[in-house]
Amino acid sequence: MGQREQIVHDEPEPCPYIEGKTARLPLRWQFRRLSPGDFDQSLSQGDRRVGRMLYRTACGACQACEPIRIPVSTFLSSRSQKRVIKKNRDVTVASGPSTFTAEKLALYNRHKHL
Repeated sequence: MGQREQIVHDEPEPCPYIEGKTARLPLRWQFRRLSPGDFDQSLSQGDRRVGRMLYRTACGACQACEPIRIPVSTFLSSRSQKRVIKKNRDVTVASGPSTFTAEKLALYNRHKHL
């Protein structure tokens, strides 16, 4: 059936959540789009998503940051969130198919080391 994912980054780096800590956030590129059920299962097991990549904190003894899930069906926007939405009504989002190339990986890796 072939490989489902590839680790594209797995190096210690400054923690994006807790100042002064070191984190390890292995990024895994998904070769195939996950089914809604598989994606939901990944999130329920602690994965987080960045575009087409999944990651899960792997920081050894540190368990300070925990992923949370917000039940969309019962979510209510706060007043400040409503203001932000209203202020940014002119913002549009466009997306296309994701592709993985060695050139894009090299660019991403350079970005990670800035």
